[in-house]
Amino acid sequence: MTRALLNCTKRLSRFFVVAGLALSAFHAYATYDMGLKRYEAGHYEKAAKEWQRAAAKGDRLAQYRLALLYDEGKGVAQDAEIAARWVRRAALQGLAPAQFKLATAHAFGLGVKQDEREALSWYEKAALQGHAEAQLALGRHALKNGEGARAVDWLEQAAQQNLPAAQAELGLAYAQGTRVPQDFAAALPWLEKASEAQVASAQFALAGLFARGQGVVRDDVRAVSLYTQAADQGLAAAQFELALAYESGRGVARDVARGMEWLKRAAQNNDAAAQFLLGQRYHKGSGVKQNDKLAAEWLAKAAERQHTEAQSLLGFLYAHGLGVKQNFAAARAWYDKAIEQGSHSATGRLGYLYAVGQGVPTDYKRAASLLRAAADAGDAEAQNNLGYLYAQGHGVPQDQAEAVRWYRRAAEQG
Repeated sequence: MTRALLNCTKRLSRFFVVAGLALSAFHAYATYDMGLKRYEAGHYEKAAKEWQRAAAKGDRLAQYRLALLYDEGKGVAQDAEIAARWVRRAALQGLAPAQFKLATAHAFGLGVKQDEREALSWYEKAALQGHAEAQLALGRHALKNGEGARAVDWLEQAAQQNLPAAQAELGLAYAQGTRVPQDFAAALPWLEKASEAQVASAQFALAGLFARGQGVVRDDVRAVSLYTQAADQGLAAAQFELALAYESGRGVARDVARGMEWLKRAAQNNDAAAQFLLGQRYHKGSGVKQNDKLAAEWLAKAAERQHTEAQSLLGFLYAHGLGVKQNFAAARAWYDKAIEQGSHSATGRLGYLYAVGQGVPTDYKRAASLLRAAADAGDAEAQNNLGYLYAQGHGVPQDQAEAVRWYRRAAEQG
């Protein structure tokens, strides 16, 4: 009798424990649900209080949403460290969005110590649960580290979940041959999908395929349409290509004025190629009123962004005092930077300085050597100056026939 009563008591005890846990979970869920209603109504402080209660009882959804409130400063004082603590609790309970959020926090040092290894660990936990953005993050990391097969695996999983950024990344990898074999046929469908989702980088890449006829029949009209879509979203490289299309009439009715508008927009958006071309146009007075001061300003922007020919032309302006105060030291410095990147025009222009002794001692042999290197590479300016050296016999044996030959080669280039 006593044993039977004892067993009955134990069973009742277990029942009440289970019932208590179930009731606690029900209250936590009810509190979370109430918090969600408060949040959707814009009552962030009340939502925070509801989620605080549910989070304290272990509700992982409440913990995650509370972390977001602290991260965004909604209903509570913004605090990245508190946000990280709550998101970690949710992540430890296996909530994939929380795992992704915690991974991102570690990746960028948001409320926690920046730690790439920890970030990758949490990204993988979320990715294995099918979290598309975590899969994208792992795919990008693999690409960066030269792990092509691993990158494709993660990017395909994310892309198949219709994540436009992953579709674009995968398409670009195939189109450019980034860590994977170049494959235009494989790139095309992913770039199409991402372009339809208005991913500007995908629209730009797809436009390039149509413009060059890579993996598709060349279609300049389609290319311009895609460049326009990307340009309207502010992609500077697309704005530059659109400028070239309008100026050449390729794929669209020729409109030089409209082309110049797009060129200026691209330059203002820090596209180095556009900044160089605009600077060159101002220097030559091509399509705009000639203005070396503006030329120097735009060329300086492009030169600082390591545009080789901008560095060379900016050096030329300094050497001749065009739009800037004449400064041979500055000219030499810009020529040297451009030469380091393989600029033939800068090589020839430096040769000219040695020929005339501006900023450097006069050295005809050095001048002839530099000018010949640039002239052989097809630089017209250097060919003309090399012809002069042969005509005068400076640094080379005087040879009028050779002088004429170099003058003619320069003239043939206009």
